[in-house]
Amino acid sequence: MNFNDEYKKRLTLINEHIESFFANECRNLESFVTEAPVYSVLNGGKRVRGILTLEVARMLGGNEKTALEFAAAIEFIQAYSLVHDDLPCMDDDDYRRGQLSCHKKFGEAKGVLCGDSLLNLAYEVMLKSILNGGDGEKKAAAEIAHRAGIFGMIKGQLIDIDLMSKKDITLPDVENLIEYKTTALISAAALAGARIANADGEDIENIKNYAYHLGTAFQIRDDFEDEEEDKLKEEEEKTPNFINLLGKEKAIEKLIYHRNSARDILKKYEKSEFLTAMNEFLFGAF
Repeated sequence: MNFNDEYKKRLTLINEHIESFFANECRNLESFVTEAPVYSVLNGGKRVRGILTLEVARMLGGNEKTALEFAAAIEFIQAYSLVHDDLPCMDDDDYRRGQLSCHKKFGEAKGVLCGDSLLNLAYEVMLKSILNGGDGEKKAAAEIAHRAGIFGMIKGQLIDIDLMSKKDITLPDVENLIEYKTTALISAAALAGARIANADGEDIENIKNYAYHLGTAFQIRDDFEDEEEDKLKEEEEKTPNFINLLGKEKAIEKLIYHRNSARDILKKYEKSEFLTAMNEFLFGAF
């Protein structure tokens, strides 16, 4: 398998589905309503979460068309979280993936409403799928709703805010932050794929553990990518993460442990070739 070619196919599939959604479902809306959401959700990105939904569903024998709907929904939620994360009241970032962040391009008020729009669109997409589906779709939506809200990603953002004012940050603090801020939505994506395939029991536990290890490794990798920017900050403003707490060498050991743990879980499944290759693609440099 040529991973790069296969990855591009999946990336294109999700992007074209999102473009088609706005072109068809939103065709009667004025441009001032859709321009910010379209700009924010189609401004690049690896689509790791959406691809996870597609591939876990495929690996476990789920319906690809249904998985694609949920992949789009999870990408809407991911985009909304980044739009709100960039706002002046949060991280106050002017750029996202080399382009103006949503609030810098459209204004702060439209940035808030853009995030709200994308979150609500995600639930519209999932509810429509539920109306045409069965228990798998219901359970997939429940997994996403639970992990995107105050029991998951939003809780993680609140933990992040609180940690910025805490003087003595511990290893459990950072592990707790990553579990909710990053791993929760990755878990939502993977478990949605499993639920679409009507998986239960051992398979659900395996996917839950796989997503936990993948999400933790993914966040540590991002911390290394952000390290140069972090060096420019005053000591008290530095982001709490494994690198700042443990140093580079120990942080890499943590990443490798979680990378390998995720890979070992995938070995239990025959159709895990793509996800195994993606694991290497994401973390092979470490």
